Amino acid sequence: MLKNIGLIIVCNLLMYLILLLIWKFAKIKNKRQSNYKHKNDQVNVLNDKVNELEKKIFIQDILNHASLENEINEKIYYANKIIETYKDEAIGYYYRGNLYVKFEKYDEAIKDFEKTLEIDENFKEAYRGKGLCLARKGYYYEALQNYKKAIEIDKNYEVVYYNMGVCYSRLKKYTKAINAYTKALNLDKNDVSAYYNRGRNYSRIANYEKAIEDFTKAIELEKFDERIYYNRGIAYSLLEKHEEALKDYKKAIDLNPDFEDVYYYAGFSYYLLEEYSEAIEYFSIAIEIWNMNKPIMVEPLHIWKWMITKKH
Repeated sequence: MLKNIGLIIVCNLLMYLILLLIWKFAKIKNKRQSNYKHKNDQVNVLNDKVNELEKKIFIQDILNHASLENEINEKIYYANKIIETYKDEAIGYYYRGNLYVKFEKYDEAIKDFEKTLEIDENFKEAYRGKGLCLARKGYYYEALQNYKKAIEIDKNYEVVYYNMGVCYSRLKKYTKAINAYTKALNLDKNDVSAYYNRGRNYSRIANYEKAIEDFTKAIELEKFDERIYYNRGIAYSLLEKHEEALKDYKKAIDLNPDFEDVYYYAGFSYYLLEEYSEAIEYFSIAIEIWNMNKPIMVEPLHIWKWMITKKH
């Protein structure tokens, strides 16, 4: 009896050892399989990174070649190379779209920007590019829709606020234009064009003091743009500050002696100051320049000159 019991115990121990060995073997096998799978995953990740790096090097190399070309057809050839090699890569279509914009082929550009967005719906630059094309075709409301989509992706997209300001200004929504330029300036305090255009829109709503502030800030940043002095001069004129206006008109003339409109406004300021000889001088120069450039428009100046001569 005891002998049988001992035999049973031995058999149970052997069975336990066998099961333990099977479990250990299975564990080792699973670990090896797991390690193999992990290594295989690492290899796949590495291959993906290598392929992505190769793609970036190829695209950058193509873009470098394209930048050296002057002809649009040559540049587009390189853009097509990217598209042919990587059909599902948005950058090729976006780059070609920008080329079309540069050469005013807006319909072709819009198609490429739309293809860019099919591939990558978060490609904010493509929304801006499409918006620019639509704006240049005169579709300002549609342009604004695309600019707003770009802003949804990136609320700090400064240049798009500027572009929105241009559209609102063209639509004669001057307050909205001012707000858009203000948002652009909140993101870039050194945007000369934003100060200049916001100033022009302040003038359009007859807020000449604010306009002068913006033109002055623009001049601090860019001292050699005759348009800014000219527009600040007009704002001073409308505030009946003719001496200040004349300083700006003369500065604009110094920067661009062929800027005919300035001579007219300078002459008008001298006329209002009752300095008729100077008024006649500036009107005469304006007439001379306008006779060369746009003879149909000089009749009003001849009338002003005649009126001043008669009065004087």
